[in-house]
Amino acid sequence: MNIFIIGMMGSGKTTVGKQLAKKLNMSFVDIDETVEMVTGMSISEIFEIFGEEKFREMESAFFIEKSKQDHQIFSTGGGIVLRSENRNILKTNGTTILLRNKPETLTVRLKSSPEDPSSEGPCGENSRPLLYNSFNLNDRLTKIWNERKSYYESSAKYIIDTDELTYNEVVKKIARYLQN
Repeated sequence: MNIFIIGMMGSGKTTVGKQLAKKLNMSFVDIDETVEMVTGMSISEIFEIFGEEKFREMESAFFIEKSKQDHQIFSTGGGIVLRSENRNILKTNGTTILLRNKPETLTVRLKSSPEDPSSEGPCGENSRPLLYNSFNLNDRLTKIWNERKSYYESSAKYIIDTDELTYNEVVKKIARYLQN
């Protein structure tokens, strides 16, 4: 069985995924990190040179292949739900958990990261190209959420509203869900 953690950028997918993998003694896979490692390029560089569509193709190809193996916890990129073949895998190849946040919460989290993701610099430029140079970060996150909400919610077996939870509380909640 695989566990797929989905949600918006800044929702805590990687942090929760790593903690959960340790707790359940499973392998951890961060799709974005792996795409960067395999290509030798940051996601932002891929976006800039090849465009978002090419990045989505790479992301999807890796995700499809890697999800054929069992006993892994995946931290997916926020846009993994944009392709129907990925949504199908999320629904059929394991248990999918949506970490759901209000855009306002994501804005606060992202702005408290080392660099504001909407500005030039390592966090914004390299890690979150969809937010790069966003005039209003909250408005941009709200727009992205509204575009993806139905995909996220229809792909998830469990939805956890994490605005008021610590990462440790989220991990405990997921572990309880998986025991049932």
